[in-house]
Amino acid sequence: MVHSFAGGRDQGSAYANRTALFPDLLAQGNASLRLQRVRVADEGSFTCFVSIRDFGSAAVSLQVAAPYSKPSMTLEPNKDLRPGDTVTITCSSYRGYPEAEVLWQDGQGAPLTDNVTTSQMANEQGLFDVHSVLRVVLGANGTYSCLVRNPVLQQDAHGSVTITPHRNPTGAVEVQVPEDPVVALVGTDATLRCSFSTEPGFSLAQLNLIWQLTDTKQLVHSFAGGRDQGSAY
Repeated sequence: MVHSFAGGRDQGSAYANRTALFPDLLAQGNASLRLQRVRVADEGSFTCFVSIRDFGSAAVSLQVAAPYSKPSMTLEPNKDLRPGDTVTITCSSYRGYPEAEVLWQDGQGAPLTDNVTTSQMANEQGLFDVHSVLRVVLGANGTYSCLVRNPVLQQDAHGSVTITPHRNPTGAVEVQVPEDPVVALVGTDATLRCSFSTEPGFSLAQLNLIWQLTDTKQLVHSFAGGRDQGSAY
């Protein structure tokens, strides 16, 4: 029993000092129940029994809700990021009810559904803490948004993070070659390995590539304007 207007039955202990009627309105046929300090455990169906000369009853459902906190966003790793790196973005929101719907979006508002893992755990009050993880490969820069939606309240808690990967100072291209000398036998072919950093949107039309002798600066081979200029050696 939750509350009664007649003697003979004890009120349930879970509702002690939390319920009240509206005495001034009873004579007008208003038997409404006021439930104070609503808890998650209160969710369910409540039946109102009324007996005068005859008997009647009806049930009303109580749906409990609690808004989620503004999501906090964390990155791992969170420094020295470069285009092409894989980053884990964690979106955390707390103390909501019922379980949330989590949506990830990119900077243009397009949904991100791949490489997403979401977990929800209830605390001692029955409220849920949400942790959603998105793994992405970084482009030149990007904004990632996390929406934590309460399906009952139709409210969205929103968090976002903008990631701008580290670029080389003054925009210099990072060029990498082997540390050890290349050993080649007389009469055989040799490959002098060289690689360089690129960014999204890169095209060969932008590339100017020159091989030259280090000491004399004599041109060995070049590539420019999207075309291989051939050997000069």
